[in-house]
Amino acid sequence: DGSVLLMLTEDKNLFAYFNNAGETEPLLLTEQVAEFSLNQSGSELLYRSNKQLFKHNIGTSQKTELELPAELEMMDLKNILLSGNGRYIAWLRNLELDGETFAQQQFIYELSTGKERLVSQNAGRQPGNGQASSLFACFSASGHRLFFASEASNLVPGDGNSAQDLFMASFQESDKDTLTLQNDQLAGTEDESAVFPLQLHSKLGNALVPLLETERSAKDAALRLLGPVPGREGYALQYIPKANYCGEDSCEIRVWDGSKLSAKFTLNIDLANVNDPPVAVAQDELTLHEGELLSVNLLDYADDPDLHNEREQDRDALSFTLPADSPGWLNLQGNMLSASPGHDLVSHAEGEKNFVLTVIVSDQAGETVETQVKLKIIDVNRPPTLSLQQNNILQTSDNIMLDAELFTASDPDLEDQENLDIFLRHSGQDLLINKFPYAFAVPTDAKNELTLEFYAKDGQGALSETCLLRLLLRKVGFNAAQLWGFMPGNEPDEESSWRHIRRGWNLLALPWAINNDELLELFGQT
Repeated sequence: DGSVLLMLTEDKNLFAYFNNAGETEPLLLTEQVAEFSLNQSGSELLYRSNKQLFKHNIGTSQKTELELPAELEMMDLKNILLSGNGRYIAWLRNLELDGETFAQQQFIYELSTGKERLVSQNAGRQPGNGQASSLFACFSASGHRLFFASEASNLVPGDGNSAQDLFMASFQESDKDTLTLQNDQLAGTEDESAVFPLQLHSKLGNALVPLLETERSAKDAALRLLGPVPGREGYALQYIPKANYCGEDSCEIRVWDGSKLSAKFTLNIDLANVNDPPVAVAQDELTLHEGELLSVNLLDYADDPDLHNEREQDRDALSFTLPADSPGWLNLQGNMLSASPGHDLVSHAEGEKNFVLTVIVSDQAGETVETQVKLKIIDVNRPPTLSLQQNNILQTSDNIMLDAELFTASDPDLEDQENLDIFLRHSGQDLLINKFPYAFAVPTDAKNELTLEFYAKDGQGALSETCLLRLLLRKVGFNAAQLWGFMPGNEPDEESSWRHIRRGWNLLALPWAINNDELLELFGQT
């Protein structure tokens, strides 16, 4: 898979570089190596040293001498080649047969049975009459075919060129292989990368190479297969989970045994939950006016990855509290924060004021974070109020004197209470009357009664509602006969509300027989 590089120095030291082991320098595996070969999974190394064959387990770094039949011990074996599946070895050696030496014949050796087989022979089982090439033979991926070169001319019919030719030998396998994955239930932890060794097994002992179906799991974890390295036998799955995910995940692999690709194997990964602290979520500044009520959902101002966990038992919940020094105009009920800033919080000169309110967010594990609610509160100028101590004044002199005690002016804004002006509105004019007593000159043409309007004004220009004052004037004008119900021109015998009035009586004096309603209409109520 391109993850292991083997290098043999001129002084016969064998080094290995493992691409996924995290090492930056090649590792010395062994010394005095004449030849070497590696299986397809990178898990096992075969090498020759001083006419002996050794196996080197990459994961455990254990070295063992290969036990060969007695007739092969200390024999000069050359061009050793380990098949990709790790079950066969090809080599060249001299063959002694019936007192005759056949130099450099091609053999294979089956590790599981310990049997050697002559490959460079013809159908009559006669060894090749020429040497096999010093070029290395080549196994097919399955190990069922061997390609080799030989100068022999008696291996196949029709070979008469007496030159080096390329030959292919095929081997039949009697048993069918069975592949198993012995650990398909894996356990990990949220937010932690894991390396899961894959326990792959071949009935025939093939070196197995797993292949990922995709590079992302069902829950978007990053996947990577790691080959054998010192400290780890066989392949492993590197699993890098998606941030903050916990729950069930899965991925699929297939297995290559050198001859065929297996059906899919499913790996199930269960990630245990790790509590995540809550986090603050910034929101835009909110605007409200003095005297308004504003409610915000604090769940918009905080989040917690554990709120979104798939499994109910892994889900978290958030609670909110206010610091002890929080403004009194805040009210917290559950996750709803209400702000009801009263008046006089922002001065008229300021116009508006920005507040950054702190809220403490807690999860069920006690982890906390502070979030902020930003408010802009705008000043509201409330109008003043004005009332009169009496609503009617009887004129007793040419000018009507208006005293300060007549008016009660107030302003709900504390800063405006010392800055109130009282105005008189009359004849289309608004007159400032702050200096008391104020003398109001009754117009000369006014008679009977006069209504005056008054209002208060604060420093911001807000006006109170108007108050009405009725002046009962000394100068009156009325038609007594009309008031009494006697209209000139009526028939003399008609009765009015008065008893019969004789001629000239109304020119001398007011009659004494006047009822209450007529008195009120004439003089008003005093």
